[in-house]
Amino acid sequence: MPAARFIFLAGAICAGSCLAQSLPVFAPMSLVINEMMIDPPAGLCEWIEIFNTGSEPVSLEGWRISDRDTANPVRICRSGSSIPPQGFAVTAADSSLRTFYDCSGFILLVPEKFPSLNNAGDRIILMDPNGCIIDAVEYGPEWDLPQDVSLEKLSPSWISGDAGSWHACADMRGATPGARNSISFQGSGFRAFLEANPNPFSPDGDGFEDCTVIRYTLPGNLCNIMLRIFDIRGRPVRMLIGGTDSGGEGTVIWDGKCDSGLHATTGMYILYLEGLHRARGWMFSEKLVLAVAGR
Repeated sequence: MPAARFIFLAGAICAGSCLAQSLPVFAPMSLVINEMMIDPPAGLCEWIEIFNTGSEPVSLEGWRISDRDTANPVRICRSGSSIPPQGFAVTAADSSLRTFYDCSGFILLVPEKFPSLNNAGDRIILMDPNGCIIDAVEYGPEWDLPQDVSLEKLSPSWISGDAGSWHACADMRGATPGARNSISFQGSGFRAFLEANPNPFSPDGDGFEDCTVIRYTLPGNLCNIMLRIFDIRGRPVRMLIGGTDSGGEGTVIWDGKCDSGLHATTGMYILYLEGLHRARGWMFSEKLVLAVAGR
């Protein structure tokens, strides 16, 4: 499936307004934040690695990053740079990475003003050319943040906003920009499958499509699974299944409510399944985009 597809998306969650016409809209997590140097050693700058999870190249023209101050996002590049499928790009405060690492295998982009990342806690946001938030991670002191080494994502498909998705780099160089992370989960090759029907659904109490039925199929008959819903900023919304043993398949219903009991607002959400096959020790994960529509 292409990373971008031309659709009309009324009510997309964007940092800026999208015109009410057919525009290229990127799916959440089509590009992801895959590694980040928050507290670099002396002589090295802050940087963020971006990974293309799709099967087609993505032009980075117009893409922006931001810290917690979303009023002033930074353009990653002006024109001419594309990130290949399953490929990397690194955006950095300066070009000092060339002194420490071999940068020949990835795109190094130095914007005019890189956002300053707070070592104790901050938010990193990746936005497409429409200003729509495609990925985001909010970290804090409870993450046990390392010094002088990067934070690596254990798998590009895992939710960026979950502290359990990240680990301090174990490579002797302290980071792996533009390369496979030193601690990474590649999976067993056995996949889980998710589907939801209807999708979109409208939990507005009118008796029509007020909930969605989620069906999952697992790569084995005895797995321990967790099924959660996040918003597109990576914040947890609802725990549907929490660390429970399951057979090879199952069904669960989401009524559109958050863990707080309040109804989720209109917009895009990410259904995220992760689990462990008890007999063989396989770890697996799968995600699905859900749309909550209005009346």
